[in-house]
Amino acid sequence: MPQAAGWNQESIVTTAPVLKSAWDRYLATLDEMRVLIEASPQFAAVPEQRPKAHDELMGMQAMACNLCGTMFLDGSQTSRLIGRIDDSRLLIAQLNPLLPANTRNVTTAERARELQMRRAAYLRSHGAL
Repeated sequence: MPQAAGWNQESIVTTAPVLKSAWDRYLATLDEMRVLIEASPQFAAVPEQRPKAHDELMGMQAMACNLCGTMFLDGSQTSRLIGRIDDSRLLIAQLNPLLPANTRNVTTAERARELQMRRAAYLRSHGAL
């Protein structure tokens, strides 16, 4: 193990066994995901996409690290995010135009237009427009 200047073996604090066990499981699962990605037909067939596959794996690690504060919205319902402005230091929104629940394969922009039209129709029918 590389040693930092001024450190010796006695100064290293060991991790609690339960945390070490959780970390080991995380690393084993991560390696399992890497093996599955590398064993996929697409990984073998399209060499140009291999760097992107590893990039996505690193992105999954970042998401897993912050999973407790993550919401997955598929656009099938209207959602509202509320909270205090100083409650979170970071808000990341990633739009995926073809989420699994998107059975009609419409893009996010198309879905947004549909929702705007539905809202306008609703407001017109209730005399709000």
